[in-house]
Amino acid sequence: MNRLILLSILSIFFFSSCVSTQKYNELSESSKAYQKELRALKKTKGKMLSMTDDLKTKENSLAASQRDIETLQQINNGLEITNQDLLKRYNDLLAQNRALLSSTSDESIRLRSQSTSVQTELDQQYRENARLKREIDRIKKEVEMVRAADQDRVREYQDLGNKYTAQQKKTMEVQMHLDSKEAQLKALRSRMNRALVGFSDEEMQISESNGKLYLSLSQNLMFAQNSNQLDANGKNALYKIAQALGTGDDFEIIIEGHTDADVEAQHTWELSVQRATNVTKQLIEVGVDPTRIIASGRGYHAPIADNRHEIGKSRNRRTEIILAPRLDELYNIINNGER
Repeated sequence: MNRLILLSILSIFFFSSCVSTQKYNELSESSKAYQKELRALKKTKGKMLSMTDDLKTKENSLAASQRDIETLQQINNGLEITNQDLLKRYNDLLAQNRALLSSTSDESIRLRSQSTSVQTELDQQYRENARLKREIDRIKKEVEMVRAADQDRVREYQDLGNKYTAQQKKTMEVQMHLDSKEAQLKALRSRMNRALVGFSDEEMQISESNGKLYLSLSQNLMFAQNSNQLDANGKNALYKIAQALGTGDDFEIIIEGHTDADVEAQHTWELSVQRATNVTKQLIEVGVDPTRIIASGRGYHAPIADNRHEIGKSRNRRTEIILAPRLDELYNIINNGER
């Protein structure tokens, strides 16, 4: 029985111990990281369920140990009763010994021998009682240690669950805002397509990439060759673009001037910057908020076609209007609580 109890306790103890392009790219990486972390947390949740089953098994083992303690306590109580009975017998024998002390020496010797035997049995019983008490105390301490370890594990499960819930909520908020930005981008593209009906593909192209809307306006539509002064057709196109943009501030407007490689680099830089600046001024003049606009010149360093041929050069001489959703609110959601 004692070996079975000891093996059970050892088993319990063993198992208890076991924006701009840069901003948008940053957001994409953060979103991927949170998706990865969400998958990792889901795996953790599965592990938590497995550990919960293990905890239930340990609780059943603890209950069995408690029953063993109660059984030992009952045995101890029985031994106490036996001890009292032996004490009574011993006292009775002592009384008989005193009464018969004057009788025969043989009877006296027999009584003394019997008294010594009872005393020896009492001593053995005392030692057994003491051993059982020590065993009960040891089992109680181990049970308390197991309970304390299980409470720590429960708190760990709760912390993981709270973290998983908070991360899932943040991921849902980020996804909702991304879906909202995507819907806004689709609506803007639809407005642009309606506003720019009548322009040919050679004059203007609309495309979408990396969550941004690109309007590519050819030089033939916007400027005379090697000039930075807007043509009437270019001003008309910019007016329609401004009408489609509206007065909201959901999108950041990036104006990029591009040239071919026919002239020296310094001149292409100056020309591309001047063209981007004049396009910016025209958009502001027709009602676009200047705080939404970023103007830059790219010279001939970002071609979309081969500069060795005239067709490629013609495509490279362009002004690009890039419409990028503002991501400040998404950054706030991602960074909330991480500092």
